[in-house]
Amino acid sequence: MAFETALTVAAPESFDTPLLAVVLPQGDLPPSLAALDRATGGMLSRVVAAGDFKGKKDETASLYPD
Repeated sequence: MAFETALTVAAPESFDTPLLAVVLPQGDLPPSLAALDRATGGMLSRVVAAGDFKGKKDETASLYPD
């Protein structure tokens, strides 16, 4: 099976996809990702609030749905 990638400028919460990569800045969750955070049940804001992910260079967080 071929692996296909695409770069799209659109609202990420509207995608029906098995994998979504999101780049987060260091600090608070930006307002532009509020809809995606709501669509994921608050997963993004929880990982930032927990302090486990700071958005620093080379830092990653993998989030899985319940």
